[in-house]
Amino acid sequence: MVVNIRNSPVRLLLSAPALLVLTGVGNAATATPAAVRRPDVVDYQRGLQARRDGHYRAAMKLLEEAAKSGSGEAEYQIGRLYEQGQGVIRNYQAAIHWYRKSAATGDGRAALRLGRLYERGLGVTRSLGRAAMWYAKSAKMGDMAGLGKIGRLSKSKVFSAKYRKDILGFLKAGAASGNPNAMMALAGLYDNGWLVPASSRRAIGWYHKAANAGNPLAMIFLGQSREFGWGGKANPEDAFAWYHKAAVAGNPLAMNLVAIALEHGTGVKQDYGRAVFWLRKAAAVGNAGAMGEIAALYESGKGVPQSYQKAMVWFRRAAARGDAWAMIGIGDMYVGAMGVPRDSLRGIDWYKMAAARGNTSAMTDIAGLYETGFGVPRSEKKAEKWYRKAA
Repeated sequence: MVVNIRNSPVRLLLSAPALLVLTGVGNAATATPAAVRRPDVVDYQRGLQARRDGHYRAAMKLLEEAAKSGSGEAEYQIGRLYEQGQGVIRNYQAAIHWYRKSAATGDGRAALRLGRLYERGLGVTRSLGRAAMWYAKSAKMGDMAGLGKIGRLSKSKVFSAKYRKDILGFLKAGAASGNPNAMMALAGLYDNGWLVPASSRRAIGWYHKAANAGNPLAMIFLGQSREFGWGGKANPEDAFAWYHKAAVAGNPLAMNLVAIALEHGTGVKQDYGRAVFWLRKAAAVGNAGAMGEIAALYESGKGVPQSYQKAMVWFRRAAARGDAWAMIGIGDMYVGAMGVPRDSLRGIDWYKMAAARGNTSAMTDIAGLYETGFGVPRSEKKAEKWYRKAA
């Protein structure tokens, strides 16, 4: 078996819904923009679940009802159904129609999809300039995934100076009007040298402006820069202060980072009780990484009474949301006979689910079981197969 790193900060960074890549560019695509109009909650939620379950025609009917009330989220999901040809004949023009309606409500995901369609010329005349502008609009709405796409497009030989000027002007105007997402986007451009010469000093300046304007991803980046000493000496106390500020602002990833710091006593006095408090807040808004971490604490008895039963409950909640580390946690419990009868084959099934999501630790766990014959027939051939996959 490999070393269990479910409690690692890396785990939480990788499993959080609001992913923060180490370049400092955050992806808030899963967040609901403040400008989006309130949907018909029942129809929207039922429609979304129907789409997840593969009942696409039923999903379309429910989402169309929700869209009648002005739900930007429902309009986005309808666009996805048309783009993917799910329950309807694929129709890029119809997808564009619904994405435009959704983007008009402030949904950055819809703007991102419009950029993709313009970039590929699907349902519209291909235009890198319009694609880049839609990506910039998505970033201004809070979906920073568009920023990386601008960076990639900017390297194209047909990406003109006019596109650069238009996009920079658009984002600078947004920043001047006080939009923190536009400030964050400019920080990312300077940080990565996209459209502008790379400048750590200007990037940090824009991150500070975005953070002071209330952007939690900027706060997290500044926290990471202080934690790891990017551009200066590391200062874990300052890092914790930024993470805490972002957590108070409601960012689930920041809540996880605050909990990690409290668990390990990094930049703050060790306090498992407070760590559990922040993990529960993140879990309450559906953060799978926090659920998995709560499970690990119940497993070890740190900050909560030790309970394999409760650990399994929380691991299953996280696994149901696609968290690979939680799947490994469940596998570990079956292999280690923790609160359940030992069942290495069942454990391998859970490891395989995690491996299917690209988790190399799960692959190594499977290989280790076959190599040692722990609860399964020993097989050097199968062990080698899984070690190769992990490599």
